[in-house]
Amino acid sequence: MMWAAHDATSIFDFNAATNAMNQKASIEKSVEVAQSPVAESPVAQSPGAQSPGANASPRVCLVVATFRHDEAVEATLRAVHEQLDSPFFKIIVVDSQATGALSELIERQGWRDVDYISFADNVGSARNLAERLRLAARSGADFAYAINHDGFADCVTVHALLEAARGLERVGALYPLRYVPSRDQHDLTGASAMPLPFKGRTPPAGDLVPVDWGSSNQALYALEPIRRGLSPWSELWFGWEDMEYGWQLRQHGYSQFIATRARAVDTYEYGRHKVLGRTVFLSDKPAWYAYYLVRNLVLMARRGGQPRFYKLSVVFRVALEIASTTLFRTRKTTRYRLLLRGLLDGLRNKTGKGDVP
Repeated sequence: MMWAAHDATSIFDFNAATNAMNQKASIEKSVEVAQSPVAESPVAQSPGAQSPGANASPRVCLVVATFRHDEAVEATLRAVHEQLDSPFFKIIVVDSQATGALSELIERQGWRDVDYISFADNVGSARNLAERLRLAARSGADFAYAINHDGFADCVTVHALLEAARGLERVGALYPLRYVPSRDQHDLTGASAMPLPFKGRTPPAGDLVPVDWGSSNQALYALEPIRRGLSPWSELWFGWEDMEYGWQLRQHGYSQFIATRARAVDTYEYGRHKVLGRTVFLSDKPAWYAYYLVRNLVLMARRGGQPRFYKLSVVFRVALEIASTTLFRTRKTTRYRLLLRGLLDGLRNKTGKGDVP
């Protein structure tokens, strides 16, 4: 089903190559117009949708975020439909300011299992994630496997995540164990409550590693929390929405794990800097990202219910960004200005899209 809506996604920072999997089916040719606010209350299933029985396989949606990355999403959709061992019964693509190429492709291919939603405005990565999970919950799915336009939809990884979820009580999300070739390290983000990635060269012991949050790119989200009224905070617009939602899951008693048998590769290229004979790796993000990095961390820390430790960790993360800007990053004056503006706007509880980009 194709939708057109009137709102606003953004540029996503995760770089992984597009390769995928899945099932054969297709998209309805009708075009509907919808403006659906993110659910702040329990989400009802679509009429006729039912949860699987005790012995049935869980129903999984592939939910894809994009912002005018038509070729990458097309490659994912084609790869998914070539897969025989697909875990997906539906694919949901949420776009902003669409070119029209994807809707034409889906109609031309007759992919009736693909729902394509495009917003007239740039809704940012935060609302994009919230909309994808809301729509997946409404479809009657049990889980949503979330990827960005450049993420993997790897069938083996998804099946491993589903196997890890089997028998778990009140699970909120499962994340694959990511390997980062450019750093020769495994990404254990969320194993520490600190709002910064943690890397380890040796894979952790055990099948499940408890975490407080994880990247939404290649995450398997349970949809029961969405139906019960939880949702990523759309008003962050861009950045840290996956961590904020992870914090919500933790606060409401939902568990999250890295499933070590579910492996993924993160091909993001980090900038390398030499300090006292050692190599420091930094993500190479545009200058405008500094504004949302600080503003959203401050907004999250000030939101009700956060333990003192989380607030202190936010202070540490902001200080770390100032230090890395001073030592390594380009366009320092612009970044300092945006960091200060982000700090002030966070203290003023200013949400939504800022003046940049």
